[in-house]
Amino acid sequence: LKPTALYVKVVQAGLKAGGLQAVAHITGGGMDNLPRVLPKGTHAWVKSWPVPAPFLEVKKRSGMTWMSMLTTLNCGVGMVWVVDPSAFSPLSQIVKEHGYQAFDLGE
Repeated sequence: LKPTALYVKVVQAGLKAGGLQAVAHITGGGMDNLPRVLPKGTHAWVKSWPVPAPFLEVKKRSGMTWMSMLTTLNCGVGMVWVVDPSAFSPLSQIVKEHGYQAFDLGE
């Protein structure tokens, strides 16, 4: 197990760069944390992503459904940034420079 990631510096860098519209820390409660940062009347369309092996093992051993996994665990997504599409590339680079993986999770 790895210690909890601390995202303060990367979020500060993202805010400074511009284009970062909202941030959702995906912790206990899983992806249910994402709608909390969206404006009323909007929703997110989330793509699938490569779920890390430890989460697949939890699913296998526990018998949890995918819905239960996604609303309980982060399944490898520690933080979601809602960004202006034109800012995706530069903000992704900032995330990578801070040692994290960035990928397009949806719209």
